[in-house]
Amino acid sequence: MTATPQPGAATGTLRNLTVAASLDDGRAWRPVPVKNGVALAPQPGGSGYVSLRGTATDSERNAVTVTVIRAYGYGPPA
Repeated sequence: MTATPQPGAATGTLRNLTVAASLDDGRAWRPVPVKNGVALAPQPGGSGYVSLRGTATDSERNAVTVTVIRAYGYGPPA
């Protein structure tokens, strides 16, 4: 996903990017490692869905949080 500012808005430099994953449709969240802007999301055993939540802030104090419940499935179909 790419976040872009609204036309005419002040733009800053990315200061913080965090990602969290949930294996229970968003009831509990765990941090996901981020390296060079890439989140290394979990690939657990069994089957189910991974939900993702990303938050970014910039030097102009703009912020965005995006949550995707059941962002992707893993394992054989249930």
